[in-house]
Amino acid sequence: AQGHYYVDPKTKHMTKASNAFEHPQPHACQPYHALISTPQGPMPIGDIATRQLIGLEVFDGRDHGRGTTCVVAGKMNGRKPVFRIVLKNGVCVEATADHLVYALDVRRSEEGWRRVDELAPGMRMQLSTQTVVSKESGACEIDEAALAGWLQGDGFVGQYREGTNRSLTVEFMTIDKDEFNFVLDRVQRVFAGVHYHVRTVETRSPDLDVRRIRLYGEALRPFVEKYELLRSDADLAMPAAIRAAGRQAHAAYLSALFQADGTVRLRSRSSRTADVVLTTVSQQLALDVQALLLNLGIYARIQRGVETRENRRTPYFVSIGYADARARFRDLIGFVSEDKRKKLEASCSNRFPGKQLPSLREEVIERIEAVG
Repeated sequence: AQGHYYVDPKTKHMTKASNAFEHPQPHACQPYHALISTPQGPMPIGDIATRQLIGLEVFDGRDHGRGTTCVVAGKMNGRKPVFRIVLKNGVCVEATADHLVYALDVRRSEEGWRRVDELAPGMRMQLSTQTVVSKESGACEIDEAALAGWLQGDGFVGQYREGTNRSLTVEFMTIDKDEFNFVLDRVQRVFAGVHYHVRTVETRSPDLDVRRIRLYGEALRPFVEKYELLRSDADLAMPAAIRAAGRQAHAAYLSALFQADGTVRLRSRSSRTADVVLTTVSQQLALDVQALLLNLGIYARIQRGVETRENRRTPYFVSIGYADARARFRDLIGFVSEDKRKKLEASCSNRFPGKQLPSLREEVIERIEAVG
C-alpha cells in the first residue's frame, strides 16, 4: 500500500487502497523521454505508452531491487509541470508532482513512498544495483553496436557540403594492434563489400600504432541513420537502437566506448583505490551510459569536470568505483586491448579491495528543479 485512495465502484465511497496494484494511481506520470528500467534494457516511458506495451515486464523495486511487475495499461497524460530530482551520484529522475518515489528523510530513518513534491534536498532515494538485462542480441546487432560505440568514442562521421569529396564518410581511429584488429574484423562483417582505406598516422610516441580506417558512400547511410551518428560531440547520446538491442549488444557498445574514451585508474598503494572511468564532453551521453550501466546492475557515478581553457568543453566522467561494480564491469563488458584488460584485472584484485555495494544503494538528493 502506498497511501492513495480510490472510489469503490460498488459502494461509490472513497476507500483507502490496500495495495499498490489493484487500484494503481492513474494520473502520476513521467516525461516521454524518462527511462524505465526493464529486463530488456532502459526504455522511454513514452514508447511504452504510445506502443501500448501491455504485459511488458518492468523492475519495480521489490525483492531488494530484483522484483518486477507487468504493464497493465498505458495512457498519455497531456502536458503537466515536471520536477527533476538530481542525486549526488548524477542520476536524474524526472516526474510529475504526484509521482511516488521511495525515499527517507535522513540516513537510516523510516523510509517509504513519497510524492515528488514532498521531497527536499538532503533526503535520500534508493537505487537498485540488482537489475539485469535478459534480452538476447543477434550477432549482427553485437557487431553494429561495437562499431557505433567506437565511432562515438574515437571516430568521425560526416558529409562535407563543399570540396571535391562530398560523400558520406565514416572513419575509425585505433592506437594499437588489438584495437585495429577488433575494429577491422567488425568493419569487414558489417560493411561487407564496401571499400575501405587504412592509413597509418605518424606520432611522437613509439608505443602507439595509430591507424585510421575510412569508408565512403551511400551504402553507409542506413547504419549511420540507424545509430544516429551524424551529431556533434557535445550532442552525442546513446542511440535508441542500442537500448533496444539486448544484453550482448549493450556490452559490445559499452566495451567499445570505454576502450576508445575510457581508462582504469589505479591509485597509490596507500589509498588502494581504483575505478573505471569514461570521459565525454556530452552530459547526455554520460547520463545514458550511467542508465544503461545501472540497468545492467553496475553502479556508476557522474562527476562534472572543470575546464578553464578557452574553446574547450566541460568534461563529464562516468566512474565505476565500488569493488563489486568493477568486477561486474569486467565480467559483463571488459576492454578490447590487452593492456587495459590487465589494468582492469588488477583493479579487481586484492591490491585494490574497495567497498561493496548493498543491493539497494541510498543516494542523497542534491537539488530539485522545476523543468516546465
